[in-house]
Order: sequence, then C-alpha cells, then structure tokens
Amino acid sequence: MNFDFLPWVKTGITGFLIISAITIFSTLAFYLWMNMKGGTGDLLQVDKEDSHL
Repeated sequence: MNFDFLPWVKTGITGFLIISAITIFSTLAFYLWMNMKGGTGDLLQVDKEDSHL
C-alpha cells in the first residue's frame, strides 16, 4: 500500500505548493498594485478628480 500511496502524496504536495505559490504571488501583486494606486480610499478620490479633469 505504501508503494501505491506514495505517488499520490507527492502529487498532492506538488499541487499544494503550486497553488500556494500562485495564491501568495497574486496576493503580493494585488497588495503592491493597491500601494501604487494609493489604497482603496485614495483610489476612489483619484478617479473622481480625474473625472472632473
């Protein structure tokens, strides 16, 4: 059973690491993008100012 169960463990760990990496990367990318835009509150204010211009 151990011989048949081992490949599934490796596949599960590999898939978990890939999903975790994608989740962390997406979170960091969104966090950095929000910082560049100045946050949610400032982002709405900037959009209003741009619309007046």
